[in-house]
Amino acid sequence: VSSVVREAMMVGLGGRWRAAGVGLRGGWRGGSGSPRWGEEDGARSRVAAENLGGRSQAAFGRVELTSAGGDDAVVRKVGAEGTTLWAVRGGGTGADELHAVAADGTGSVVAAGYRGLVWKISAEGTTLWAVRAGGTSTADELVGVAVAGAGAVVAAGYFSSSLATFGGEVLTKAGSYDAVLWKVSAEGTTL
Repeated sequence: VSSVVREAMMVGLGGRWRAAGVGLRGGWRGGSGSPRWGEEDGARSRVAAENLGGRSQAAFGRVELTSAGGDDAVVRKVGAEGTTLWAVRGGGTGADELHAVAADGTGSVVAAGYRGLVWKISAEGTTLWAVRAGGTSTADELVGVAVAGAGAVVAAGYFSSSLATFGGEVLTKAGSYDAVLWKVSAEGTTL
C-alpha cells in the first residue's frame, strides 16, 4: 500500500498521519457540525471544509454566502492571524456536505464529501473543477482526501449502491458498504 493511499485511508478514519518525505497534504474530519480543518504549508494559513447547516445565509468574516438550498458545502481559507481570506459555496438544492479537506504545496485546496464529490479550488478561492462518483445511493461518500506531490488527489470512502462509477470504472457492491479509493489527476480526471 503506497503512502498516499495510507494517508487518504487514515484521514478517512479520522486520524492524522504523515509520511516523511512524500509531500502529502492531508485533511481530517471534525465532529458533527464542526469544520474539518487541513493545513497549508508556507503562509501558516489553514483551510476548512464545512456546511451551511441548512441556513439560508452565513458570514465567514467579511465573506457572506447564500445557500442554493439544502445543506450547501463551504470551503474557506483562514490566514495565520485567524481572519477569513476567502470562502466559496458549492451545491444545489439538496444536501452537499463535505467530510475532508487538504491543501497542496501551491495553495490549491481539495475537498471530498457526500455523493462522491471531489472539489478543487485555487489558492485564490476560485473553483478549478469538481467531479462526482458513486451510484444512486445517498450513502456513497468520500470521507478522506490527500494530495500527492504531483498534485494527484486520492480520496477514500465507501459506497452502498449496487453499482458505483468512479471515472470510467464501474464497481459492483459485495457487501452492505464497500470501501473505495479513488485517484484523480491534478486536472480532475480519473487515473
